[in-house]
Amino acid sequence: MELPNQHARPEEYITSDEEERRRQDYEINSYYERSDPQSYDLEGDGVEARVTYEGSANIILVNSGLRDADDDDPDGFALCMECNRWLTSEDQIESHTDEDDSECYANASEEAIKRDIELFSEGQHDTVTLTSPLPADIEPQRAEEFYRTLKETVYQGILVSFDLDEEEIGTFVKPATGEHGQVTTVFYETSDGGAGVLHSLMDETRFRQVARETQTVLHGDPDDEGAASGPVTSV
Repeated sequence: MELPNQHARPEEYITSDEEERRRQDYEINSYYERSDPQSYDLEGDGVEARVTYEGSANIILVNSGLRDADDDDPDGFALCMECNRWLTSEDQIESHTDEDDSECYANASEEAIKRDIELFSEGQHDTVTLTSPLPADIEPQRAEEFYRTLKETVYQGILVSFDLDEEEIGTFVKPATGEHGQVTTVFYETSDGGAGVLHSLMDETRFRQVARETQTVLHGDPDDEGAASGPVTSV
C-alpha cells in the first residue's frame, strides 16, 4: 500500500508498546529504478569504479514493519478498516477488537483488521551511484563488511564536503545489475528535485574532494591521494 496521508495527535505520555516500537525501529528497504544516467569511470592504484548521476531518479522506500518483531506478531502492519488506526502487534489488535472493552470507536471486529500490509513511498531524487568490484586483496567473505564501510565513509565524505545534515542525503547498497560480483552504492538527495549537490560530483575535482574527506574519515592521510587522483575516463 502506498503510504497515505496521515494525521496524529500529541500525547503527554507514551505506552510501553510505543516505547518498544521506538527502540526496535522499522525494516525499510530501498530501491533505485535506473533509466538513463550520465556516467564516467574512475581508475587508479588497483581500484576501479563507475560513477553515475541521474536527476529525478525514482527512489522507492518500502517499510515492512517492525524490525525483530515477535514471532506471534503480524508481518508488516495491520490496519483497522473501520477507524483507520494502524496496529503493530497482536496485543494491540486484541485490545482494539475486544468485544467488552474495544479501543476502536467503531467497535471493529476481527474481520475488519487488514493484515500483512507493507507501506511504500516513492519520489524523484537527484541520485549518484558508485559501482565497483571487490578489490583483489579483500576476501570474498568480507565483501559485505567492505561495501558497508565504503558506503558509510563516502557518505560521511559527502556530508563534510558539502556541509550537509544527515537528513539531506540517503544511502543504501544493492547488487549491480548485470555485473556479477559487483555492488552499487546509491546516494540520493532526500528532498524531491534536489539542490544540485550530487550533480556536482560529475566534476572530477569535486569527487576528489569527497575522496579526500573519505580518507580522513578512515584516519588516512588526505595528502596521499592514491586512487582518488587517478585518471578519469568520461563515458
